[in-house]
Amino acid sequence: MQRGLKVEGGDRLGKTIIFARNHDHAKYIVDRFNALFPAYRGQFCHLIDYSVNDADGLIGAFSDKDKTDFQIAVSVDMLDTGIDIPEVVNLVFFKRVLSKAKFWQMIGRGTRLRPDLFGPGDDKAFFYIFDFCENFVFFGQNPADVDPPLAASLGQQVFSARLRLVMALPDDGEAALMQFRADLVALLIGQVQGLDSDSFLVRHKAEVVDCYRDPARWIALNDMDLAALHTQIAPLMLEKNTHESARRFDKLLIDSQLAFVQGQATRYAALSEKGQQLAKGLQKKGGVPAVAQQMALIQQAANSRFWATADTPVLETVRLRLRDLVQNIDKEARKPLYTNLTDEITGPELTHEPLLAYANSEAYEERMERILRSNVNHLTVRKLRMNQPITEHELNELERLLFADSPTEAKAQFEAAMGQKPLGIFVRRIVGLDHDAATAAFSEFMENGPLNPAQASFIQYLIDYLTENGSIVDKAELFKPPFTDLDSNGVDGVFGERAPRLIQLIETVNSNAQARA
Repeated sequence: MQRGLKVEGGDRLGKTIIFARNHDHAKYIVDRFNALFPAYRGQFCHLIDYSVNDADGLIGAFSDKDKTDFQIAVSVDMLDTGIDIPEVVNLVFFKRVLSKAKFWQMIGRGTRLRPDLFGPGDDKAFFYIFDFCENFVFFGQNPADVDPPLAASLGQQVFSARLRLVMALPDDGEAALMQFRADLVALLIGQVQGLDSDSFLVRHKAEVVDCYRDPARWIALNDMDLAALHTQIAPLMLEKNTHESARRFDKLLIDSQLAFVQGQATRYAALSEKGQQLAKGLQKKGGVPAVAQQMALIQQAANSRFWATADTPVLETVRLRLRDLVQNIDKEARKPLYTNLTDEITGPELTHEPLLAYANSEAYEERMERILRSNVNHLTVRKLRMNQPITEHELNELERLLFADSPTEAKAQFEAAMGQKPLGIFVRRIVGLDHDAATAAFSEFMENGPLNPAQASFIQYLIDYLTENGSIVDKAELFKPPFTDLDSNGVDGVFGERAPRLIQLIETVNSNAQARA
């Protein structure tokens, strides 16, 4: 439990087979485990031998890659051979093996490959063997002797990061920050008080745990207190009741808060970019009801402007409201969570942005977005944002801005990466439409006859959508969420005979993003 290979960011022991000598030995191992770790009693560790009535059912449960509450199988001859469980990463030889053929078959239980076991792109590449009975010596084998490193679990990392944030926040000043700091301290105290006193690992640190269960001890933490909390208490924090992605999101947002408070601009920019990517991944999951409920916040978090103006309490709101949703993101979009930044970059920053040879459209679009964000006051960009018509000459000026280095080749790459979409429409999607301009585009429609509640809500959805996305080129969007939240037939169901006029106004907004002679 302490030195075995872990999964779920280090918060849960990976699948483990303990090879026991006989039934009494195996039963004793299970009994001792339940006594040492009562929180896991009856679920985490099971005996599998021929005396068990439903041995095949237990083997099936242990083989289930999605079942994470049964991680240790104590076997007497039943899992030595013929079992293929790729998730097994720990083998415990707790008996002497005299047959060399069987010895290698038992080792084979750990050799099955398993992609993405430790996270997206982090495949199973090795496993641990704990040999308590000198089987390797008996068979003359000399494997690399390894003292498994005790990598910090996600629970430990989150606890320590939150503790560092508490120490970085001012203990006087703005009321909102003081309340936020007090809430963090209360949360940390609650975690320490919630540690299972019957657990072997907690009992081993009973004196220091009892010390920091007292809220009075947290009033004025000194360096010795911090050292004890980081090295003695934090390793005991193994969260197992939340999804791994939620815990990784916690770590990302707490690190972002800490970088913001400490004024680490480079680190904050790197972390906030990962937050944006996750929000963009959630934008694609609007069909999930829980995600749809938070879509307004998700759309804000997908925009770099949000992170540039957010403060620590705002980031905490993002963490609380989105942490349980990130598990819905496609694995590819969730990968940024698995980069653990530890060092602050110092010295001058040199940025090289080759115009050509971008690997994919997403990377190319991000480059274009950076250029446009830094030129929001450019005449054509401003007119596109304010829904004002643009001329051919103004569009040419915009092309010179974006493709200054090599106009012909750069324009060709833009079309290869982003498709044949009009440049103005693309820019609108990046910078959005000014909210007041979007409202003004439909003011005549709203004034020309009363709107019922569903119609008024639809118009507000439409304005919000255009504010964020700039245009609605594909009218099919009007027959998808959130527009179908009011009526399953979308714009037709809500507006009936008035729908064509509304669509005509949308087309006018789109046409203002395309050059006129």
